[in-house]
Amino acid sequence: MSLTHRSQSALEYMMTYGWAILIIVIVAAVLYSFGIFSPSSSISATVTGFSNLGSVAAQCTANGVLRINLGDSTGYPINVTGITAKDSSTGQISTFKSNSTVDPNPIIDVGGSYIFSVPNVCPPAGTHYSISTTVNYTEPGQPLPGPYQSTGTISGITSSVILPLAVATFNGQPRWDGNPPITHVSGSTSYITSTAPSLTTNTDFNFTVSIWVYLDYYWVPPNSSAASSGWTPIFGFGYYQGGYSSNLPAYYGNPNGAFGSHTCTPGDQAINVNANEFNNTWNFVTFSRSYSFNRDTPGHLSYTYSIDGQVYGPYYLNYSDNDTNQIMIGSQFACDGRPFYGAISNVQIYNNPLSASQILSLYKEGILGGPLSGSGAIDWWPLNISTKDLVSGLVGTLNGPVQITSNFKS
Repeated sequence: MSLTHRSQSALEYMMTYGWAILIIVIVAAVLYSFGIFSPSSSISATVTGFSNLGSVAAQCTANGVLRINLGDSTGYPINVTGITAKDSSTGQISTFKSNSTVDPNPIIDVGGSYIFSVPNVCPPAGTHYSISTTVNYTEPGQPLPGPYQSTGTISGITSSVILPLAVATFNGQPRWDGNPPITHVSGSTSYITSTAPSLTTNTDFNFTVSIWVYLDYYWVPPNSSAASSGWTPIFGFGYYQGGYSSNLPAYYGNPNGAFGSHTCTPGDQAINVNANEFNNTWNFVTFSRSYSFNRDTPGHLSYTYSIDGQVYGPYYLNYSDNDTNQIMIGSQFACDGRPFYGAISNVQIYNNPLSASQILSLYKEGILGGPLSGSGAIDWWPLNISTKDLVSGLVGTLNGPVQITSNFKS
């Protein structure tokens, strides 16, 4: 074939298939821009085996934690007593075993499921893994309760997601005096209390609270005529003595998704920002408060909020109160007693109002970050395996249905 004929054939080929090739290139570029081909964007895994455990799903996180969601198809409730996982490429072996603090006696009902966290087994983000996993369980109450084993293999690419081993989960209920409609209530039945020691000697009660929070939904009081009245308290600070006084950041469940402070007197202080990003995701929230010595001076109380590192405020209140150093995590302090539904992790309390740059630094550290060095941290509850305060050596007091558990949403 002559050079002319070869050139003509090449030109005809390009004319015939060029548009198809161009379309494929464009589609590939679009998919790449959405992260489809990025290993870290894959958060699910291929799962084989695991007889009697229903539909098993799993996820390897960048901090080495294997999150495994187990079901139950045995026909009877099962009690998972332990999980052993081994990475075939590295030989790394890790185990999960429930204890009195974390996931005590985790029972999976028929048709139900439960998420467990197995630490130190997943390779770095973007790395392929194949993990052989053995689940030990019993069938309590049955003539042959076991123990039994179910084995399987989990494979995939480690995601860029970073999650703690465990968090504090709440299923609070409102507490009121009398029957609905509510006229007088005294807070949620589900919360963690903290008495920050340095606040008792701080005349001005200057402090910052930072919390990673996952909200399931907001609570609407009985006989409420408007959904806008529903909201979820994240923490409370205040007192009740002859009259209510409570300052707390709260996620408002109204259609505008406002975020602000609910004070029983003189009223709410809501920030006009869209807080709808709280739905189905972990968020970083802070509340900073500063008092002046002269409490009779208008504007003596100032405070700021932040959502995911974005600071709002300062805002000012012009009234006096007699707040104590009592802080309640996962609840409001008093007033109309609305409960918190969701999960909380990595609570930090400082004895001064943090700056915007400090708050942004905390947010960038992520859900596993620690307190800022030299910034006045007086309480730090990771709520990851334990409620022990890693700064003061205190133990958080769990009130009502609060549980440290690996069974949380990611």
